[in-house]
Amino acid sequence: MTEAVVDLRLARALRRVQVRFATDEEGPLVGELVKAAGHVVGGCDWSRVYPHWLVAISRGHIAGCLQICYGIPVARLELLAFALGTSFQVRCLAVKALLSLGALTAKKAGASMVTGCVPAAQQHFKDLLKHEGCKVLYSGNMMGKAV
Repeated sequence: MTEAVVDLRLARALRRVQVRFATDEEGPLVGELVKAAGHVVGGCDWSRVYPHWLVAISRGHIAGCLQICYGIPVARLELLAFALGTSFQVRCLAVKALLSLGALTAKKAGASMVTGCVPAAQQHFKDLLKHEGCKVLYSGNMMGKAV
């Protein structure tokens, strides 16, 4: 299969998933997705998420989300989460679209590198990122504290 055919198939498939910035009104829903994915302990105010969160829309509903943590020279893409019941195909398309737009947004904001934490239980996601050109920078635990 030629590269042009692969690009055409990807373009057709990506029509099923649109990616954009989340609005503040969508903040509570983004918070529920993140909580359902097990990323956040609780006590967070989800009323202000724009312009720090991207959402993937499929069939008119938010299927997934990703946080952009702006920084120069290093920005982070974190807390990838999906709605329960999101199909494998839509998740795959959404991951590629969310990461692409997240990296482009970080670059336009001045970052020259993006990083992110991948939970140990998600080896398949780590493999996907390696396939997309990412490298393991370090191993460890992501720690957090409410402020």
